[in-house]
Amino acid sequence: MSDTVILAPTWRANFLGLLLVLLGGLFITTLTWIVRSVADDINPLQAGFMRYAFGTLLLLPMVFKFKATDLAPRLVGGHIIRSIVHAISVLLWFYAVTKISLADLTALSFTSPVFITIGAFLFLGESFSYRRLG
Repeated sequence: MSDTVILAPTWRANFLGLLLVLLGGLFITTLTWIVRSVADDINPLQAGFMRYAFGTLLLLPMVFKFKATDLAPRLVGGHIIRSIVHAISVLLWFYAVTKISLADLTALSFTSPVFITIGAFLFLGESFSYRRLG
């Protein structure tokens, strides 16, 4: 009986994590499909703006739930740089969606862990082993 009590919260948390990952994948796939289907009608800059506008609308309830001190970043400069880099990557992704096939785009997206590992080694001083690339 005590094993069930101990395992139940872990199981629920794992299930919630799995559900959120699946929903995230569904949303990203849907977003890519929408951008691809309207690529002839709108500019990638407009698509990026709409992506951030809808994302802001989805996050507004969470912003109102917390106090301002809870949301204040400690490293504002780092957040600004990260936001700029992220916005550029989203705009380039939307541009790429309009220019190459979805199969090639998906194949390229699978290479991101390799580049993240190399970037973490070069810029953050993380440890690196060739096994990690395998």
